[in-house]
Amino acid sequence: MSRPAWTTPPWTRAPFLLRREPSAAVAIAVSATLLGLACAALPLYLVSAASASVALQAKDVCPAQLGDDASGSGPVRGVPAALGSLGSTADRTLARAGAGRRGLAPAVVTMSRSGLVLSRPGIPASPVQLATSTGGLDHVAVVSSAGGTGVWLSDDVASAFRVRPGQEVSLAGGGPATRVRVAGIYRDLVGTSLPEFWCTQTAIFGLPDSNAPPPPVVLTDRATFLRALSATGVRTVTYLDFQRFFTGHSTLPQARRVAAGATAFTRAVGEATIRGPEAPPTGHRSAGGFTLAASPPVRLTALVSDAAAVENSLRGSVAPVSVAAVIIAALLVGLAGSYWVDRRRIELGLLSVRGVGPVALGVKGALESVVPVVLGVLLGWGLSLVVVPWLGPSRLLTSTARLEALGLSAIGAAVGLLLVAGVAAARSRGLLERPVGHRAPRWTRIPFELVGLAGALWAWRSLGQVGVQPAGNAVSHVPASFLVFPLLFVLSLAIFAGRVLAAVLGSGLPNKVTRESPPAVWLAVRRLSGGPQIAALLMLSATASLAILMYSSALTRSQQSTLYAKAEVFVGSDVSAQIAGPVRVPPELARSATIVTTSTAGNVGPATVKILAVNPRTFAQGAYWNSALSDHSLADLLRRLSDARGDAHNLPVIESGSAVGLPGGLSFVAAPQAGTVNLHVVATTPTFPGQNGTGPLLVTTQADFARIPIVATTVLWSHGTEPAVLNDLARAGDVVPVVVSRHDVVGATAFAAIAWTFAYLQSLGVLAGLATAGGLLLFLSTRARARGLAYVLARRMGLSRAAHARSLALEVAVMLGLGGLAGAAVGWLAVELAARHLNELPDLAPPPLLVAPFAVLAGATAAIAVTWLVAVAWAQHAADRARPAELLRLDA
Repeated sequence: MSRPAWTTPPWTRAPFLLRREPSAAVAIAVSATLLGLACAALPLYLVSAASASVALQAKDVCPAQLGDDASGSGPVRGVPAALGSLGSTADRTLARAGAGRRGLAPAVVTMSRSGLVLSRPGIPASPVQLATSTGGLDHVAVVSSAGGTGVWLSDDVASAFRVRPGQEVSLAGGGPATRVRVAGIYRDLVGTSLPEFWCTQTAIFGLPDSNAPPPPVVLTDRATFLRALSATGVRTVTYLDFQRFFTGHSTLPQARRVAAGATAFTRAVGEATIRGPEAPPTGHRSAGGFTLAASPPVRLTALVSDAAAVENSLRGSVAPVSVAAVIIAALLVGLAGSYWVDRRRIELGLLSVRGVGPVALGVKGALESVVPVVLGVLLGWGLSLVVVPWLGPSRLLTSTARLEALGLSAIGAAVGLLLVAGVAAARSRGLLERPVGHRAPRWTRIPFELVGLAGALWAWRSLGQVGVQPAGNAVSHVPASFLVFPLLFVLSLAIFAGRVLAAVLGSGLPNKVTRESPPAVWLAVRRLSGGPQIAALLMLSATASLAILMYSSALTRSQQSTLYAKAEVFVGSDVSAQIAGPVRVPPELARSATIVTTSTAGNVGPATVKILAVNPRTFAQGAYWNSALSDHSLADLLRRLSDARGDAHNLPVIESGSAVGLPGGLSFVAAPQAGTVNLHVVATTPTFPGQNGTGPLLVTTQADFARIPIVATTVLWSHGTEPAVLNDLARAGDVVPVVVSRHDVVGATAFAAIAWTFAYLQSLGVLAGLATAGGLLLFLSTRARARGLAYVLARRMGLSRAAHARSLALEVAVMLGLGGLAGAAVGWLAVELAARHLNELPDLAPPPLLVAPFAVLAGATAAIAVTWLVAVAWAQHAADRARPAELLRLDA
């Protein structure tokens, strides 16, 4: 009885045989590495995106609103006991929730006492608050300092009391006065937009521009605070606030545990009890005689919910991309299996002659590939733990995601071994001599890619006008059609282009055309014609990778530019601050701000219009502008407006939005007796700064606007951050009842899932590019023996080394160059077809902007050039090392 083939030495020793073919082992290991990376990337990327969502939301929220927060009042002598009780409760609730003690930042304790009086000889006394906060003195703007301990006065109080650091002032409460040293002077925070550290302490500093601001605040450290209260006979602390901030540097599961711990802290301390509409909330008795109440972590709970929604939304969006990445990496593994057949073809041929079937040979290929596949997949998993945090939205991962990625990589290893076995079995059928007249089946000549192209066009037709706008707890996401369409479209056209190239190369026409060409061209064309399918495969791989990279990069940049433009157009600039009272533009904003006047008390025909009056001389320095907003430049629009002179009955305007083409003159809602003002349209534009939505907007000059009787609002537009602009306005004495910034229109995380989805699609393009480079090197390696023999014989007939190198350069350039050009064209065509259909915040102007990814194109071009140089140099080096006798013996 004959033994089964896989029990004989060629199979039992198979896992150790590939060490004799290091190039095949390396090829399989590298392709398996890309497969393991593709399989492991999805769960890691989702966790990275969820962690980034947590961080972005935490950045947009006052830190003190995320975490433990309890406040109340009580006796001075009970402060240590109250703080000890609160600290132990916070640690205990966090530990029980599984968050650990490091779930929140160290406690920040803020205390204040009102009803104190500050005095100095010869200067009238003034009521003040004495306050302290853990690390608070590190978060104020220092005007001057004498160092050491003592109190810190605001610059307004120091000026009124004519005191300098190092001097002393008197502080009195209900008992005797005590003298305290002035350690420094800080910029006053009362009535200003509070910085991040103090953002919840409106109980001490009051609200911005309040009609009843609190007394000035004297800051000090905790020891001096308690000592001063005891010295003045004050026995109670008016306000104590215990806070532990959530830093935001956390994964979603950790944030969820912290939220559970903060909720338990609220229950343990006790929420405030509202006794009635006119009565203040009451707290609960705590250690040290304090009456405390905790605030539930509403914002932290909402943050966790939103981050989970982002992760779920992203999962559905990137799943098709992940599947495509795995397929591309799997195809490269199959190509490496084909390379193994070429390296082992003599032994496989002998086994085939002895009656070993394709299945047994496939098993042999899988057994020989076990070690490189397993090592490669493990390396790919390890690389994913580095690459995803490095290139992904966040560096924070979870242990659960790492284990899930390892499991998917293990599945990838099994798939890789099956692919190697399948390719080895399929190719072993052709090791024996084929029958005379054998031809490929007719079905292989059917252009099945046209079916994929039809599917892509159907997906494109189904896009419609997708208005991506988050609502409630839902987050924005990329519809699956925006990912299915480019994949089908790009791959179908790439395969079709590859089929055309293969048909042209196999027709014999290139050989006829280059019959009398120089040796380099003659040799390159015949090498391409000798393997048209391989050349077409490499060309379509380059086309697909660059097209996907072009599509994802262009939509990413376009989406970000569109969101920025919509927010800036809505606001008018970075910040829009309504001015109440006389306008006083601070010197700090003189070169980055402009004053505009707005009104919505006008009608043109049946439509209510918004009127924007600008100062043509200063408008450009404070307003947002993008050349894509209009066919006219901003300078041209302002010049036309300035050159037109109006009067009380004739108003020169720029029509924007849906105001274009409105019939009739301008009538007034609040003053119908004023009649109608004729409009002199000097220019029209689809979009103009200050346009709220796509509604009608009329832009005129402030001088012309002042001639018509209409109710208006004065607004300052400025570049810069909201706190900086508000503080500059506060120092100038301007009252700002309403302020809007572009961050109020588009939050940091509102559309993050869209950008992260396209970023993941970009990684697919990069992975496809790596697969293309690997396939090219495998192609050159597979034909190294035939090339070496041909090179040796050609050198005997007078072919120079330089001519051979030029032929290699031309051969590789045809595959990569044609693939790159086709990829750029196909990718941009896909962008043109899809970009206009993805419209974030569709109710706001402008329509979607289209931005070309020039930096990505430059990088891709450089990568193609480097791949071309490496491939040519490697192939020439392999040809130079060829030994004629060995090549003839191996090919015998």
